[in-house]
Amino acid sequence: MKNKKSNKSKKLLVVIAMVLMIGLVAGMGAMTYSRYVISGNSGQQTATAAKWGFVVTVNATDLFATDYTLPSTNPASTLATKATGDGVAVNAASASVAPGTTGSMTFTVSGSAEVAAKITFNLNVTSEIHIGEDYYPVKWTLIKDGTPIATDKKLSEVAGTLNGYTAYIAAGAEAGSAGSYTLTWKWDLEAADNENNVKDTLIGYKSQGADFANIPASVKGEMTTEEFTKIVTELKFDLSITVEQVQSVPSN
Repeated sequence: MKNKKSNKSKKLLVVIAMVLMIGLVAGMGAMTYSRYVISGNSGQQTATAAKWGFVVTVNATDLFATDYTLPSTNPASTLATKATGDGVAVNAASASVAPGTTGSMTFTVSGSAEVAAKITFNLNVTSEIHIGEDYYPVKWTLIKDGTPIATDKKLSEVAGTLNGYTAYIAAGAEAGSAGSYTLTWKWDLEAADNENNVKDTLIGYKSQGADFANIPASVKGEMTTEEFTKIVTELKFDLSITVEQVQSVPSN
């Protein structure tokens, strides 16, 4: 009888040990699947396009005209501007320039943006009034913020100055910091004994379509028919202003 009880006790101990081992293994298995978890929420995020508010203004109203008069504030002036009343010095069929006349145009960039920007200019000259390579009667002056930066030049020379200039505007800054510009021209009315008078007269004859053979010899001088045909009587150009975003403004 003692042996039977002993065997039962041993069996019970074995069963208890197995149960404990199964429980331990099950517990270890559960731990292999555990993990740390944390979460967060950024909340609703929104953005809008950066503002772009630049405006390019070109005012060429007083650049060329059909009629020119001497300024009423200075009747003795030798340069006539766009006609405003009596005392017409020039009356043409279309926009024109002539000895003793002058005109101007202005251009600016205004406004601001939330990005940096660069301003570039392209003054493209396709024709200038001239005789040969030396005589260009219409002289141009480029003024920036009231200060001339090119004075009494051919338009093509002014273009070289303007096209080489680049202005930058910092993000948020007003475009006025890039300056305002005025482009003026004049065709001086020379003294009576000035040799340019003959050249100006030849330009006028060519513009009128005169037959070279019928031009007075005192005006033609030693000019040949071929030279007369090469006189250019048209003034033609276009100006474009570009404002574009850049990543940064160069430091001075």
